[in-house]
Amino acid sequence: MRSLSNGRLVEQKSEEGLQVDRWLMEQPHAPYLAAVVIGNFVEIQDEWQGKQVNYYVEPAFAEGALSCSDARQR
Repeated sequence: MRSLSNGRLVEQKSEEGLQVDRWLMEQPHAPYLAAVVIGNFVEIQDEWQGKQVNYYVEPAFAEGALSCSDARQR
């Protein structure tokens, strides 16, 4: 399992048999734009205009995500 959220992951630990992830969002943001997602994801690493961009998709959609990323780079 993996957690995804806004900001950056600052801590991961196991506590009483549970995985605890702590995220930090340092920029001001509207509360309705906050997201927390937990699931089984595959990470697709990409780059756009010199910046790293990562996609997180369910394993069943990994091949399609790679195809889209490759097509965009052409």
